[in-house]
Amino acid sequence: MRRSISICILTFFSPILVFAAEVQSGLIGEFSDGSTTVREIVPTANFTLSENESISTQIDPMFSATWTGLLRLNRGGEYSIYGASDLRIDGERIRMGDPIALSAGDHRVVIKTTRTELNARQQLRWKSSFFSEEPIPSAAFGHQTPPDDQLNAQLRITHGRFLFAEYGCGNCHESGAWNLSVRRGPDLSDIGARANSNWVA
Repeated sequence: MRRSISICILTFFSPILVFAAEVQSGLIGEFSDGSTTVREIVPTANFTLSENESISTQIDPMFSATWTGLLRLNRGGEYSIYGASDLRIDGERIRMGDPIALSAGDHRVVIKTTRTELNARQQLRWKSSFFSEEPIPSAAFGHQTPPDDQLNAQLRITHGRFLFAEYGCGNCHESGAWNLSVRRGPDLSDIGARANSNWVA
């Protein structure tokens, strides 16, 4: 009877333990232009920006950024990482291209950068003794930080901005100084004089 009770208790609690240890995909990015700071969950720390583009629509083009999360490795070995000027793994600063021995599993990662050029690019790459240099896939990044009120609020704002553009809200509503994109619908003025039955699907 005692054994049966023990098995039932373990079975009951095991999903909770798995849920608590669940790792979500992506990194937590924090971006600031000096006056506004936003936090978003992003697939990687990569970006390619032209002169007037920003890493986030909510901040100015010149920014500083910090990505935090996990580097997830299926296989242990010696790795070399390129493309990040300020990279820390498990609290240790890693020089670009220097080999580092990493075990299989999750490793805490922090990546920082400050934009200094109008045309800016950051592309993280890696290589090991068992594969050639290649871009670090988004599947290699994750985060386990419990969601907080600030991040949840920021995610709701980001989703709201997406919906504003997706549903063409700017066609009828002003967006003010929020730097929101507007998807313009087709011009239907005098449509009766410009369309015929062959045009209408």
